[in-house]
Amino acid sequence: MKKIYVGNLGSLTSGMEVQTLFESYGKVLRAGVLANPDTGESRGFGYVLMSDDEEANEAIQDLNGKTLN
Repeated sequence: MKKIYVGNLGSLTSGMEVQTLFESYGKVLRAGVLANPDTGESRGFGYVLMSDDEEANEAIQDLNGKTLN
């Protein structure tokens, strides 16, 4: 199991969009974008939890530096 930090996300990017992107590489157990508790606005980063380390490493390799939204 591997937890992946996903940074530099646009303010309108949702956890579902991040999950869908990573699901093309394998099983995603959980994905989310962190929000400011006071304003509800995105903090610009999130995490993805993938069940298989090899699939996670492939996703990291392929998606590093890519743009979402």
